[in-house]
Amino acid sequence: MVTFLVFCEEKTFAAASKIIVFRFPGSIQPELIQKECQALVGVTRYKKEAKREEAPYLTDCLTSVSHVFKKAALVDLQLDWIGNMPRTLYKKGWQIQKISLNELKTGDLIFLGKKGKLVSHLAVALSEQEVFHVAQKGAGIEKIEDVFAKYIPLQDAQNALSYVDSRSARRTLEYKNQVGANWKSLICS
Repeated sequence: MVTFLVFCEEKTFAAASKIIVFRFPGSIQPELIQKECQALVGVTRYKKEAKREEAPYLTDCLTSVSHVFKKAALVDLQLDWIGNMPRTLYKKGWQIQKISLNELKTGDLIFLGKKGKLVSHLAVALSEQEVFHVAQKGAGIEKIEDVFAKYIPLQDAQNALSYVDSRSARRTLEYKNQVGANWKSLICS
């Protein structure tokens, strides 16, 4: 059974609110994360559903973060649809923490939602005040409050871990219709 949680409530983010971040369980060097993010600004253009091989020149928010962590920390993020990434990272041992903005650390991953989707975007904290992300304007470093004016940060870890990106569910249904009655044994074997 596939569960869909839809985030439809439009609200603004108050600076005093707590957000959910995903923190790498090992050690990372903040200056290397910052350096790799800064290197993408002005170089990286946005491409929806960019492939890993296209980085660093063409990326989406997830592919750019994957590229940064691979270069700066030798961490390979197992890429999936953006909506599935909180669960994927959790299974790989990333720590989920509910924190205030003044507790942000360089390298914290912040999943963001917009327009009816709980998870639709990803940013990397560079400090308590700035994040790196790739959107339609390309790679950029922005003040966190400017990003939160456009996107809504996660505030409930359980919803993030239960959320299923509609594109992966749609592909499962397409595959089921294509192969017929034995679809589960083909996927799960």
